[in-house]
Amino acid sequence: MADLLFWLLEAVSLLAALGALVAALRLIGGYGVSESVATAPRQRPPVSVMVPLRGADPGLERRLAVLVHATRPGDEILLAVETVHDTAHALCEAFALAAPEHGRARVRVIVSGPAGQRLGKQHNLAAALAAATHPLIASMDGDVLLEPGHLDEGAALAGEEGAGIAFALPYYAGRGRLGDALVALYTNHYVSLYLGALALRKAPRFIIGDFWLATREALEAVGGLEPLTRTVNDDAALGRAMAAAGRLNRPLRRPLRLAMQRLDAAVAADHVLNLEHGRFPAGHVGRDRL
Repeated sequence: MADLLFWLLEAVSLLAALGALVAALRLIGGYGVSESVATAPRQRPPVSVMVPLRGADPGLERRLAVLVHATRPGDEILLAVETVHDTAHALCEAFALAAPEHGRARVRVIVSGPAGQRLGKQHNLAAALAAATHPLIASMDGDVLLEPGHLDEGAALAGEEGAGIAFALPYYAGRGRLGDALVALYTNHYVSLYLGALALRKAPRFIIGDFWLATREALEAVGGLEPLTRTVNDDAALGRAMAAAGRLNRPLRRPLRLAMQRLDAAVAADHVLNLEHGRFPAGHVGRDRL
């Protein structure tokens, strides 16, 4: 039985890999790709990058440093936590004080206050949006390893007429625990693959929320983020709101790497089955769903 399950998983992985190859070749060929992506401007408007956090794992500071490196002077980074007692708060404050040494984005710490009936991540995002100062708004989860091209390409897509949300297709790479392998299989070979293939045919009605970017005007057109503070799948709901308003959601061509979180199998199963409902396991930053 174990051998049969192994070969079944191997066959599924092979088919998924072939599908990914076909999708990649079609994207490389330019099928369904906006010209603004291929000619992303060297200069772009400044971006407010919101990072909702709860808890601090050992790799968080390094990922924040990677984020700062991906920004430009004039950008701002908003690190949002619920209370000063959160373990991420002291790290964020120290990081913000050191940020001027980087010579890139300004880093600010936002304390959103008790969430009450709201979900933690969504509550932090709403508070960060209220404090953001730029016309381009980005959201990034705490386990993301952002590259400079993500902001540039996202700004180009979000600046198109009728644009909704520009979002990145995530993938996991590296070694971790069994739970990480399960989540990586689900994310790399199902979620991102499916959405990438769908976007070749039409603009998707929902998005993946690990990293997204939109104009403030587009967000205001759908009521901002406040209506989503009690919604578990806020990223999917935001994408659907944009589609309902006649706006186009577009995936970035540049994939988005996520850091392994050393999850055990039970926590990974909660994620994959979408049963977590906004809970944040220890060390798993800024996520409420895959």
